[in-house]
Amino acid sequence: MPQPFITTADGRRTFACSPAAVEVFIVNDREEILLLAHPQRNGGWEVINGALEAGESALAGCLRETWEEAGPAVRVRPLGAIHVSTFHYDDHARYMLSIAYLMAYEGGPVQPGDDMAGSRFRWWPLDELMDEAVNVIVPVNERWLLARAIELYRLWKNQEHPLQLDLDGDAVTAVAGPRRPPAMSQATLCFLVRGDPPAELLLGHKKTGFGAGRYVGAGGKIEAGETPAEAAARELAEETGVQVLPTTLEPAARLTFLFPARSAWNQVVHVFLVRQWPGEPVESREMKPVWFPASQLPYPLMWPDAPYWLPLLLQGQRLEARFTFADDNESVVQAIITPADSAYSRHLR
Repeated sequence: MPQPFITTADGRRTFACSPAAVEVFIVNDREEILLLAHPQRNGGWEVINGALEAGESALAGCLRETWEEAGPAVRVRPLGAIHVSTFHYDDHARYMLSIAYLMAYEGGPVQPGDDMAGSRFRWWPLDELMDEAVNVIVPVNERWLLARAIELYRLWKNQEHPLQLDLDGDAVTAVAGPRRPPAMSQATLCFLVRGDPPAELLLGHKKTGFGAGRYVGAGGKIEAGETPAEAAARELAEETGVQVLPTTLEPAARLTFLFPARSAWNQVVHVFLVRQWPGEPVESREMKPVWFPASQLPYPLMWPDAPYWLPLLLQGQRLEARFTFADDNESVVQAIITPADSAYSRHLR
C-alpha cells in the first residue's frame, strides 16, 4: 500500500503522512524507570506506549497514554522528547514514527489500566535493565534509550521547559512543575431526596445525549470557572426547573469512570444530595423527572455501576469510587469503593 500524502490548503506543498506512536519513559527521584508487564505478552517488560490519536500533539498523547496505562492518579512532569525514529509496522503502515518522551514522576499510585489492565509494574534501576536476561520488549532493540532517559533526567529534572500540549495556537501551554493538566472531563450528578434517611429519590428518564434511555440523576459537565457545586446547581435548574443555592448542596461522592474501549467517555463525577428546595421538578428537553422509593430504584434501567454505590450513599455513607467498564462499555469489570474524607467535602464547596 503506498504511503498517503496530504496537500496544503493553498495547493503549493505536499507532505507524506506517517502514523505516530509514543514511548513514555517515566523516571522517579531514585532514577528508576517505570515498566509494565502484561500477562499475555510472555512476561515482557515495556515502558508506557501507544499510538497518537487524531488531533493530538505528541505531549498530549504521552499524557493520555500515561493516565490510561499507569492510572489516572499518576502525576508526571514532562521533560521533553529524547529520541525519534521510524519503523516498519506492517505492509499497510510501512513508515511509522516513534517518539520517545521523558517524564519525571511526581507521585500518585500506579494502577495499570486500559490495554495494560492486569499488568505487573516495577520501578527498575538502570543497571538491572541493561542486563540482557531481563526481557524488555519496549523499547524494541533500543535498550540504550533507557540509559539516555536517565542521563537526560539528570540534566533536565530541575529545569523548566515550555512544551506544547495542544495543537490549537491559543492553547499552547507551558507545562512545568509538579502540576498535571486534567486527564478526564469533570461532571456532576445531583439527587433530590425526601426523608432522612432518604425514603424517596428523584431520577430523570434521560431523553437526549449521554445516557439517553436510562434513569439518571440531574447533571452534566462542569464549565470553565465553575466549582462542582455551582455546576450541579446549574444543571439541576436546567434539567428539572428546581433552583437551589450551590451552598445548600450536600457533597456525597466522587466517582471515577474508566472506559478503556472508549477513552473519550472517561470522567470524574461529583455527586450531591439536595434535601430542601422550592417548587416541584418539571419535565425538560433533556429528562422527565420520576420519584422512586429508595428501596425500589430501577437499577436494570440505570447505568450498571449504580447498584454498587447508590445504596451505600442512601445509607448515609460518603464515598469515593472507581469503576472500570468492559469493552462493551456496559459491563463493570472492576469496582473500587472507599470512604471519602472530610477534605473532599470542603474541596467541593
